[in-house]
Amino acid sequence: MRLPSPRQANAFFAPLKRKTTTFVVEGREVNLHLAQFLIGLASVLKWRVLVLDTGAFYAANAISVSEKQPDNQKRGVIIRIPTNDLRLEEWLVDSILTKYELLIVDDMNSLHHLLGFLEKRSGGRKLHFIGRTLSYFARSENRTVVLNLYKNVMDSAPLGESSRSLAKYADLVVSVELQDSFIRFRCNQGRAWANNFFSARI
Repeated sequence: MRLPSPRQANAFFAPLKRKTTTFVVEGREVNLHLAQFLIGLASVLKWRVLVLDTGAFYAANAISVSEKQPDNQKRGVIIRIPTNDLRLEEWLVDSILTKYELLIVDDMNSLHHLLGFLEKRSGGRKLHFIGRTLSYFARSENRTVVLNLYKNVMDSAPLGESSRSLAKYADLVVSVELQDSFIRFRCNQGRAWANNFFSARI
């Protein structure tokens, strides 16, 4: 992973500040590169980064990312994993109130399952509350909130309709792909960057 410049970091994050952004990824490899890219940019700006590793029960995504980051990029990163002795909603609210400039929820598909969205009627209301809380907190506290969402799960049945609704809680929805040695972003909901497109060498 190339070390980004402050100019590149500011250019990327400028339209995302005070907003929630859902990044839609094709698979775990893209998600890992995305997380590394985001943490690398944040480290250049000396931002505090909070990663909510809701996927830890399934693949420990954030921990894998952290292990691959250079030491100078790990200093401002805190990874939090849900515990069995604390209700998930309480853990999320407590995490949201923590001090940070960048919040990464990795990933929304796992959060979807942990909230029991498909099995309990209250799951949808919980997810709606969390989405609105994140959006409000991003605007009022000048935070940048990122929600990672797997597209291959989002488009599959029977999860498709419920997962697709996860994206609607964000101000921006951005698709992510790897091509050659570049990571490319296209904003499909809302407005971000010139022509709603951003590309960086990795």
